[in-house]
Amino acid sequence: MKQKLTQLLVGLALAANAFVASADVVYDNSSVRSHPERLPSRNFEFGEEIILAGNGTWVLTNFQFEYFGFGPDFRNGSAKVQFRIYQNNGPIDPNGAPTPGTLLYDSGIGPVAGTGNDGNVLEYHDLAIAVPKNFTWTVQFTGLTAEGSAGGLQFAGLDLYQFPTIGQTYDDYWEKTGVGPGGWQLLKAKPGDVLPINFGCRVLATYSGPPEITVKPESTNIECLSDTTVAFNVVAIGTPPLTYQWSKDGSPLLGETGSSLVIPHADVSDLGSYTVKVTNGQGSQTSAPAQLGLTGTLPCLRIQKGPDPTRVTVSWAQVVGPQWRLQHTHSLSLPIVWEDTAVTPTLVNGVYSSVIVIAGKEKYFRVVNP
Repeated sequence: MKQKLTQLLVGLALAANAFVASADVVYDNSSVRSHPERLPSRNFEFGEEIILAGNGTWVLTNFQFEYFGFGPDFRNGSAKVQFRIYQNNGPIDPNGAPTPGTLLYDSGIGPVAGTGNDGNVLEYHDLAIAVPKNFTWTVQFTGLTAEGSAGGLQFAGLDLYQFPTIGQTYDDYWEKTGVGPGGWQLLKAKPGDVLPINFGCRVLATYSGPPEITVKPESTNIECLSDTTVAFNVVAIGTPPLTYQWSKDGSPLLGETGSSLVIPHADVSDLGSYTVKVTNGQGSQTSAPAQLGLTGTLPCLRIQKGPDPTRVTVSWAQVVGPQWRLQHTHSLSLPIVWEDTAVTPTLVNGVYSSVIVIAGKEKYFRVVNP
């Protein structure tokens, strides 16, 4: 099938809606642009090796990258671009890295529009290319007159981003200069540069394999008595169907089997460590823990009744400092007499809890700074 080429005059991170919904994002380096850092083309073919998320098989469907191009040749239509994908199975270079070898895809020479300061996004879609976990993608700009010509300066190249949020890459790039094994050279940032050479691109593929979490749940905090709704989210790839099971402090949460966990009116009793296990017929993966914590310096107190009407559970969480003391009184009439509660509290994930016998007597509670 002949690929379709789209010029997207928007930021790379905003172009996700151009992808087909049935494919998975298996590589994404579109979040943090190293603006205004760019790598100009020297009329050579150049690009980078990337590592896709997952451990199965991939059929690439969509590929986006961000580039820049200035000068008369972009305005008059002379400027062209060519996009290629290689398997890294060529001769070994002096650094011990396999060079780009087998050509997996070649777009052919196509038109390319000029850009403003923010760059453009070029997308190749409706692809159907079986690719390995690691491969090198390259671009080559042609049809440009020499810099400094009477027609004006010509600049073209790729925008730098850091770092991939899905998948992995290296801090170098390949350039086909005709020098080195297979004509390829592995180049790095110039001495003194603080930024790695990572290009802005985003890759979708149909993926078959065991689950891999590509976007993990993030830790968050709540304020005491803020009536906050908390949501933990996960994104995973894998052969469908995928199933989900959320847990709190290692214990499964009944009925929480979606890709999102929503906690309405979160309070002290909800503080803790949350994980999600994603499963399919080929395996499972459990996320790193996401913590639900408390902001502020004052403890947050909560009183819960249980099945025993003679007892209540008093819980409090604190962010910093030594343990506060739990006190009680039977009356708020002046003068108020507070007494330390004799029960030693238990501590789980930053939450202190004491089970207090009230035996039908009215009690009020507070915690005080030691």
